Amino acid sequence: MRGDTELDALLRERFARLKEDDARRTPDFAPMLAQARRSIADARPASRLRVLRWALPLAVAAGLTAIVLIPERAADREFDRLVTEWSRTSDATRHAPTDGLLAPATAGLLDGLPAIGSGIGAFRGRL
Repeated sequence: MRGDTELDALLRERFARLKEDDARRTPDFAPMLAQARRSIADARPASRLRVLRWALPLAVAAGLTAIVLIPERAADREFDRLVTEWSRTSDATRHAPTDGLLAPATAGLLDGLPAIGSGIGAFRGRL
């Protein structure tokens, strides 16, 4: 069985080899960046042309959609008018003719208080 120092040395050696392999395989950053900038500069005119190729049909489609949807505004106005008319009708017919049948017979007894005694309230109607 190996000791901790031997395993530690073995791991350090293997990590050092991995770092060396990575360093050999890794390209230089400056030439890679220069190549990317050249590619972008070469691709700019083509990308503008690509944008125009899909932007023009998209703009035409958006215009046609707007033209098709404009008559629906009249339908929306008609819907609003119908809802307003229904609201007026429902306000007028809020109480059904049979609502009185559902009220208890003693419901009217507590609507007002009778005048009792000889106070000012009792003579109000006689003066």
